[in-house]
Amino acid sequence: MPHITAITKDWQLFYGALCGVSATLMGLLFVSIALHSNQIHDEENSHFLRLSRLTFSNYLMLLVLTLQMLVPMKVTVQLLLPTIVAGLIGLFWTIRLRNVALDKTDPNANFLRRSYTMSFISYVMLIALGTLMTSQVEMALYLLLTPILMLVISSVRNSWGLLMILRLKP
Repeated sequence: MPHITAITKDWQLFYGALCGVSATLMGLLFVSIALHSNQIHDEENSHFLRLSRLTFSNYLMLLVLTLQMLVPMKVTVQLLLPTIVAGLIGLFWTIRLRNVALDKTDPNANFLRRSYTMSFISYVMLIALGTLMTSQVEMALYLLLTPILMLVISSVRNSWGLLMILRLKP
């Protein structure tokens, strides 16, 4: 089996690019939230504030995961521990933010429900893959693409959805 340093080195270009993309999109989310802060903080739009927090935490976990992949590693635990911890933190925030009931009459309820579901699945997969790294690092690294890309898609989708929904709100 190849050494962990050799395995992760092959992925550094991909994760370096994804790190830059995640940081840029997180910055754009800050700007869009700042431009619509009065709408997001209205009591009737509290679900938009929760979705903003979910999206921010997704970008933050992406940033953490991508930065970890750029660090030279000697042992597998340097990879699996941050992956599992990021998965647990992301799962905690997703559940915490989702636990507030959605108004079923809200036309955005399905959009919001799908946003939480996609994040939830991504973080459960991160935890599972982190545990898989104890025995099959190389396979886990390839499979790690799925939850990471799901987080990217979910975060970009949430950001765009927030902008479109808030643009339509008076």
